[in-house]
Amino acid sequence: MQRKHSLSIIAILVGLVVTLITGLVDVTPQGLVGATWHGLPLPWLYVIVYPGSPWTIDWLNLAGDLVLWIAISFAIIFLVFRKRTNAHSAGQVITCLILLFALVVVQMSGSLAFGQNLTYFGDQNVEQWTSSLAGNIVQAYTKITVSGPVVIQAVSMYLQYSGSDGSQCLKFGVYQDNGNGSPAGQPLVASTQHAYCFHVAVTWGPAWQKWNLRPDDALVIPAAGDYWIATLASRTFGSVYHYAYSSSYDYTYGYADFFFAAPYSAGLPITFSSNPVWEGNAPYSFYVAAAPA
Repeated sequence: MQRKHSLSIIAILVGLVVTLITGLVDVTPQGLVGATWHGLPLPWLYVIVYPGSPWTIDWLNLAGDLVLWIAISFAIIFLVFRKRTNAHSAGQVITCLILLFALVVVQMSGSLAFGQNLTYFGDQNVEQWTSSLAGNIVQAYTKITVSGPVVIQAVSMYLQYSGSDGSQCLKFGVYQDNGNGSPAGQPLVASTQHAYCFHVAVTWGPAWQKWNLRPDDALVIPAAGDYWIATLASRTFGSVYHYAYSSSYDYTYGYADFFFAAPYSAGLPITFSSNPVWEGNAPYSFYVAAAPA
């Protein structure tokens, strides 16, 4: 009886530690915007992507994860100790617990690897003016310069909108610069195959909205150079912040951005228009996170 009591205490402690460790694992579903989720197997820790937002605990999911990890820990310990060979069993218990922790660590490393050693490109400032996100328009918002091959893993925009039903979606792409500060006539370097949508909300922002790209959507820039980050919106909805209007253009900081019409259903064209419309609004509050390729 005393041994079972001791084993139960060990299992509870191990399960508690493992559960808390899983709170470090980002399990946010691909394409979900507006929040990040943490915890395994049930997400139990959340934070809204909004300045100053507190972390929120889902106590029911936390209890479920705790029960599961305690049960797994107890099962391992019980199966080992039922042979009643103390010295040998103690070694087996230690080995099994090490394997359990290794399993969690492997899961964590797999979840976190897509997001390490990141460099940020674009405008991380909150600019003062707003423009509508126009539907069926390829908009080259931000010019970036990379010193070598990179893989873009996340995209962030400073947005404001209200009454979202989740139907406003974006596709992201990268176009080459033509050497004169424009993507005109240049090829599409990479683009997402999936859409990344606004989350349903009565009101949103103004705040940063981040999309973690799916691993199969990562935007690969193969060589050093100048590039443009572009979007293609499914409809006209929402406002994105930018530096200036043409009437208040300041070449010490601002620069032109370029756009042209294209159907959302067809995805980003393989070549940017050779005669796009331009505005003196850039840079936009729009940046990307990238890792070395």
